[in-house]
Amino acid sequence: MKTKQTLSTFLLVIYFLTNCSTDTKNKHEVVTFDNFPVTNNLSHEKINTEPNLYCAGGLLLLDSILVSIDLKADTFFQIFRLPHFEYLGGFMTRGPGPDEEIYIDPFIGRVSNNKFLYKGMSSIKIVEYNNQINKLEIHTQIDFPTDLLEMWNIIKLGDSIIGNKSFGLLNKEFIGFDMKHDKIFDFGGGYPLVNKDIDPLLKDRVFAKASVLKSDDSLIATVYDKFPILRIYTNTGEIKKEIRLNNGQSFPNALIEETPNEHSINEIMQNYRVIKSSNSYIYALYIGKKEHELPKGLNDFSNEIHVWNWEGEPVKKILLDEKIFAFDVDSNDNYIIASSLISLDALYKYDLKKGGYLH
Repeated sequence: MKTKQTLSTFLLVIYFLTNCSTDTKNKHEVVTFDNFPVTNNLSHEKINTEPNLYCAGGLLLLDSILVSIDLKADTFFQIFRLPHFEYLGGFMTRGPGPDEEIYIDPFIGRVSNNKFLYKGMSSIKIVEYNNQINKLEIHTQIDFPTDLLEMWNIIKLGDSIIGNKSFGLLNKEFIGFDMKHDKIFDFGGGYPLVNKDIDPLLKDRVFAKASVLKSDDSLIATVYDKFPILRIYTNTGEIKKEIRLNNGQSFPNALIEETPNEHSINEIMQNYRVIKSSNSYIYALYIGKKEHELPKGLNDFSNEIHVWNWEGEPVKKILLDEKIFAFDVDSNDNYIIASSLISLDALYKYDLKKGGYLH
C-alpha cells in the first residue's frame, strides 16, 4: 500500500459536489448542523414477554405483529400480536435442514402488511405471517448468484433488491439485483466526500451504513457507522440531500492504515447503528463515542435517537431512560418499541406523544 500523507482533522463543512464530480447523481445539496432544535427525555413502559426473548438483535413492526430476530434462540423469529404484544410463537428453526436456516442477517425489512424479507446464507426469502394458521409462510425465495453472497442490509424496492456491498471497485454505494431479469446492477450515488484519498477497495468498509425505505417506496434514508451523516436517496438512486451533524470527530484513520496502532483504533468514532422510519420521519440510533469510550464486547449501543423529517431537516433528539440494542417505530409516530441485551424476556415501550412531537 502506498505511503500515506499526513492526515488532517476531518472537518464537517458544506460540500458543493457540483464542482467536484461530473456524475449528475453526485450533484446534491449537503448541509451541516450543530444541534437538534428539540430534546425529549422519555421513560419506558416495560413489557414482560414469555421466556423466549433471549437476545433480540432486530425488531420490525408490521401491520398487526411485531417480529423479533433472536441472535441466540433455537428459532430465529419471535412474533407478537399487536397492540398488546401477545406472544404467538417462535418460527424458523436454526439448523442445516431443508426448512431451517444456519444464519440470518439481523437486518430484516418490511415488504407490506405482515410480510417481510430476510437474507440467509445463500438466498433471500420474503415471508408472510398467516394469522389463520399461526404460521410463517415463504412467499418468495431468491437464490443469489455467487457475486451477491456478501450483500447485506437489504431492502426491497419494486422488483429489485438493494443492499450494501462488503467490498468492490464500483463508484456507487449500493449493489442491486433485478429479480425479474436476474440482473446485477450498481445503484445510488458516489461515496460521501471527505478530506481524504481512500483506496477504492476500502470505501465500503470506511462508509459502512444502514438504510431504510419510506413506506410509499419513494425515498431511501441511509446513515453511516463511522461518520455522522444522513443521506436521502430517491427510489431511482439519485441523492436528494446529505445532512451532516457537526460532532467534531476526526477521520477514522485506522480504517485505511495498513497496520493501525492501538491509539488509532481507539480514536474511531462510532456514530449510527440502527435506522428506522415512519410515514413522516427518519429515526436513527446514535452512539457518538470513540472506541476507547465503549465497553468491550457486544453491548447495548446507546440511549440516543436522532430524528429528521423526509426533507432532511433535523427535528429532535430523543434521550431514552435505558440503553438499547434494537428498536422500531410505528408508522404514525405513536411509540417506539425497543430491546436490550441485558433485559431478557422483556421489551421497552416509549410513548412518543409524551415527547411533544413536532408536526
